[in-house]
Amino acid sequence: MGYGWKMKWSKLRHQVESMFAESVKGRVGLHSTRYRTMHDHDGRSWITIDGKEILNMALWWKWEDEFWKWMGPRADGMAPYGQEYDQQMRRAKKELARESFFWQEDLGDAMHEYLSLSIDEIAYSSNVIIRAIGMLDARFGKRRLRTTNVSNEPDLVKVLYAFRCHAENIENISCWEPHKIEPSLENYETEREKIYREFRETATEKLIHSKITRKIPNLIRSISEGTICEEDLDTPLSNAIYRGYHEATDRENLGQYLLYINSKSRLLQTEHHAKGVIALMKNSTSWLRSLESWVPESHNADKQFSSLARHLWAKYDVPVFMDKAWLQGNPTHQEWFKHLGTGKNIRTAIDLPIPLTKMMAHHFLQAPSTYSIEAAIRWGQVHSLGGNQRLADALQETQLVRDFRDDDFWLTVLRFFVNNPMLDTVHINPIIDFIWHKRYVPRVVFLQPGVVQDIGPEQPNFSMRGRTVDSLLRAVDEWHRQLGRESKGGQFQWQKSDIKDFTFIEGNKESKNMKVWRISELLSSKELITEGRQMKHCVATYGHSCNAGACSIWTMDVETEHGIEKLVTIEVNKAKNEIRQIRGRHNRIATDREKSVIMRWAEQSGLTMAQYV
Repeated sequence: MGYGWKMKWSKLRHQVESMFAESVKGRVGLHSTRYRTMHDHDGRSWITIDGKEILNMALWWKWEDEFWKWMGPRADGMAPYGQEYDQQMRRAKKELARESFFWQEDLGDAMHEYLSLSIDEIAYSSNVIIRAIGMLDARFGKRRLRTTNVSNEPDLVKVLYAFRCHAENIENISCWEPHKIEPSLENYETEREKIYREFRETATEKLIHSKITRKIPNLIRSISEGTICEEDLDTPLSNAIYRGYHEATDRENLGQYLLYINSKSRLLQTEHHAKGVIALMKNSTSWLRSLESWVPESHNADKQFSSLARHLWAKYDVPVFMDKAWLQGNPTHQEWFKHLGTGKNIRTAIDLPIPLTKMMAHHFLQAPSTYSIEAAIRWGQVHSLGGNQRLADALQETQLVRDFRDDDFWLTVLRFFVNNPMLDTVHINPIIDFIWHKRYVPRVVFLQPGVVQDIGPEQPNFSMRGRTVDSLLRAVDEWHRQLGRESKGGQFQWQKSDIKDFTFIEGNKESKNMKVWRISELLSSKELITEGRQMKHCVATYGHSCNAGACSIWTMDVETEHGIEKLVTIEVNKAKNEIRQIRGRHNRIATDREKSVIMRWAEQSGLTMAQYV
């Protein structure tokens, strides 16, 4: 059985239930079955507590008539379809879940997704079943149970939460008693009628044009023949094709090209790809190969687009992120794509925003496929200065990927970040905002009531010379307080993460070479400050991120007969369970021996190591 799950139900059930706390293991059962009847999806899923059924998930057939009046195709053609149908299906299932309406497959779908989530992702999931199962998870500890508020949660979450608290003997929890969760038909009928009415009001008008606008070959022919106008179009995709056609200089060939591409690929199924395809079609006389010789080798639309762009415009390898030149419609970037595609160096491309060194150009070509083209330029700068992906990723949300003015100055800022690798990247955007404001944002003063004068930026010659992390962050905080954006930061303490501390004894008594390696978590801003002072780096800047649960900070030392020596500080990204940084005194990188001990801890704790560490 299953709905595209990657494992059998028995294995899926075993893996999920094995994650339950010992107090509830064997008492809560997750069940599903299918019946061989005239209906393809007949069957049900259900949840039991101590053998007693508390929730039945087979309501789709029980309310079949009402459901298809609301969501499905009707004989009179008044129902939603296509993308609108999918959107309404998601909306419907979300609304009905709060009223305890679930489909048979909902349980298995939720369990399959559950296995790939951290406990924080489970707790804040939009899926009611995932949040409910999370109440039984061993990773959802007693401290968290005591502080969790489920007053606004659906009944399923409340029941499993109360059952877990009862099983753990947690006091001050309202009396729990197993009961069957029944859906509310009244709320269901009200929501169904509302949505159905909205669709009846617009369905007739949309159906008039659906055969033209939603069937791409018909749409292309109608546009080419001039039998359809822009007012007839009702989808972003049809509008994109219509505008692209009327902006083209070679309309006759463009229509034939689009028909051919539609017959060979999925590239005219979304507005995003359709705009890119139309951009590729311009200047067809300069193509390096004929369109008719292109045969896509993948069913993935992104890969098909990459293949088509390189078939038409490239003899040599072009990075995947350069596809955005066509997808985003930037003519300058499109010339860069062609420049690289003919084997030329990016350094000689036209209208580069900044001059690129050989090292920058080398790293530019290696930027991730998800990067924008401007962000790839900053990637090249950061890596040529000795930085890593962590810093380059942090720059993506800043002004520096949108504006390349005063590059000589901003290189000094990037060097500052590279030279202070233990600076929490959460501070990078605020620092750049602060510097940008000081150097470029003009100020106005009132000379008299109703009369103002522009007096220019506060510090147009702002320099990084002599600045430290502490002094710069103090200036940023003061600026934020002046703007009323945030209050002065205080002292923080946070709960210990699910990752355990680590001890490793090396050597043996006979050889008298025993060492004790320890890795322990820092749990307050005071501890971070002390660590930063001892190690001469800026780990103290991570207070807000640790307090918010974004990361955890760890310290590693080694003890011998000569005493205890502090070695390195470690940053762990909690969402990904990934070790993001390891830095010693004065920001030195970890030795191979230190890394080998840390890898032991990582394997024991289920952590991964970022490639650039």
